[in-house]
Amino acid sequence: MDEIKSVAPFEICRIPPKPTVRTHYLNHGTIKFMKQRKVITFMIVVLIGVTAWAPWITEDYARTAVVESLGGEDAQYFYLGENVTISEIPIRTVRVPFAILVYFPSEAMFIVTFWGAVI
Repeated sequence: MDEIKSVAPFEICRIPPKPTVRTHYLNHGTIKFMKQRKVITFMIVVLIGVTAWAPWITEDYARTAVVESLGGEDAQYFYLGENVTISEIPIRTVRVPFAILVYFPSEAMFIVTFWGAVI
C-alpha cells in the first residue's frame, strides 16, 4: 500500500529555485541595456541643452549676419518713415532657446538660428 507522507507546512510555501545560468545572462543583458538606455537618454538631453544654449552664436555674430543679409552697413533701410543706412539704426538682441532675436526697435525682427541662418 501506498503510504501517505505528511508534508511540513514550510514545504508547501517553498522558495522557487535560483535562476539558471541562462536566465542570469538574460537579466544581465537587460540591466546592461537599461544602463545603455540611460546613457543614451542623458547624451540626448545634453545635446538638446547645448543646442538650445547655442554658445557659438554670439550677439555680435547675429548682428553681423542680419546686417550682411540686408546688404551691409551702407545699405539703405526704411526705418520709422525715413530712409537711413543700417549703421544708423539701433540694433538690439535677445537670446532665446535655439536662436537669437535681432530687432530694430519699433520696426523689424530677425531670427538667427543655432545653425546660423537668418529668418
